[in-house]
Amino acid sequence: MKSKGDTMGNRKNKKTKTLPKGLVLRGKTYWINYSMNGQSYCQSSKTEDLDIAKEILEKLHAKIALDKWHPEEVKAKEVSFDELCEEFGVYAVGRIKSWDRSFSSIVRQLQKQFKDYLLSDFSTKGVEQYQSALIAQGLAVATINKRLMVLKLLIAKAVAWKMCPRELLLDVRDVKTLGGANKRLRFLSKVEQDALIEACDAHVKPIVQTALATGMRKGEILGLKWDKVDLRHNLIFLDTSKNGERREVPVSDSLKAILQSITRHITIPYVFHDGKGRYGDVKKSWHSALLRAEVHGYSKCDYQSSVQNSGTCPLCNSEILTRKGIKDFKFHDLRHTFASHLVMAGIDLATVAALLGHKDIKMTLRYAHLAPSHKKNALQKLDAYYTEKEAIPDPNSCKIYTSEKVELTANAKNS
Repeated sequence: MKSKGDTMGNRKNKKTKTLPKGLVLRGKTYWINYSMNGQSYCQSSKTEDLDIAKEILEKLHAKIALDKWHPEEVKAKEVSFDELCEEFGVYAVGRIKSWDRSFSSIVRQLQKQFKDYLLSDFSTKGVEQYQSALIAQGLAVATINKRLMVLKLLIAKAVAWKMCPRELLLDVRDVKTLGGANKRLRFLSKVEQDALIEACDAHVKPIVQTALATGMRKGEILGLKWDKVDLRHNLIFLDTSKNGERREVPVSDSLKAILQSITRHITIPYVFHDGKGRYGDVKKSWHSALLRAEVHGYSKCDYQSSVQNSGTCPLCNSEILTRKGIKDFKFHDLRHTFASHLVMAGIDLATVAALLGHKDIKMTLRYAHLAPSHKKNALQKLDAYYTEKEAIPDPNSCKIYTSEKVELTANAKNS
């Protein structure tokens, strides 16, 4: 039998094995063992918390590694945040897909905010104060979190490029992102959709119709080439989607007719072009269409089920008007419109996720509230299950069965 001392010793050894290299538990306090310049040291972490001790050990190793690898270079020159942003801009071109569209603008905003900062000036408190200032400005939670994410990426690159010690990255990473990020979901009603298509210029209309029929992003549509369009099998092939995976987009009969009506240019491979090459953007024409759109059947209570130009609203009894312009709507919201109409038409979320190219179903769950009828149908089926009466056996038949069973048993014994 094992003695009590052996058992306690085994427990202690088992507990020690779970600690990372360089940490030792003495009593309730964690101690740190490390070596520098060929000499071994041991010091107390002054904490009983394992996670804090691990963080102290990691910072210490980072500092030792920095002093060992590039002590003169780092100590001799203080790198400014402005220098980091300039170098990152050169690095990002061709490596970060969204650099030209949005990423670069966030870096410029950070560069303007911290233009007089050295990298050594950054701290957890300073970044949290910047975060608080953005909150005070009334910026959206998602916008604030995105800026913080980019700042952390910049500092991480500075560490990788030996511009600053790794402990600076740990300080910046201590700043937590805000919870409750707002997820914008704006989509067009059928009346608004028809009004927008009607208001589009001739060169923009097929682009908008493609977005509404496929849920493709603006960059995917403007960069679409004819060799990626297979009208024989009704498919569009996207080799480089946002999530980095290849995607096949089905083509409906209505979209096929639209694509077939487009005249191909002999020297331009793009489906949508201006006669010289692909469109850089269609912002001006897009905003003009939003302003020109006339939505009929509009009233003070926003009742839009009627397309009449006169009369009164059955909900608020106000005069039915024609609303000029579609407000609070972006091109990317055409993708939301595509998904929302699919869900409202009764298409299951798994299919919607596949059509949108979502890798995670959580991205698609934002549209789940648009299908209340399916939840209602599910509960009705449950009610039907509970209220369904089970067949009650006839007592007489039970008696006959019992008597027959007794008689058969008696005959078996006699034989």
